[in-house]
Amino acid sequence: MEGLRVTRSGNESNRLIKRSSLPDSYPALLHELKQRIRESHVRASVSVNRELVLLYWHIGQDILVRQEREHWGAKVIDRLAADLKEAFPEMKGSRQGISSTCGLRTGLAR
Repeated sequence: MEGLRVTRSGNESNRLIKRSSLPDSYPALLHELKQRIRESHVRASVSVNRELVLLYWHIGQDILVRQEREHWGAKVIDRLAADLKEAFPEMKGSRQGISSTCGLRTGLAR
């Protein structure tokens, strides 16, 4: 019979509880908890994505202001991308990403 593994702390070994011996309400609770976890993951992903879009929007805005006011060129943008990548190696993106961000910002501002 298929079972569920319950881990105990300390030196106690794992025990298997047979599904047939679980309360009748168990499957419904398990289903509800799985659904809540999935929904929470989706909400978290949406929130993270929203924050990243806002971050990239503001990065693009800051760069465009500098390009217009201080005449930043491609080499400065390349250096900025390299420095950001060094400071945040887990962040995806590159010079093309920064250029795309600036292009998106310019296009939406029109």
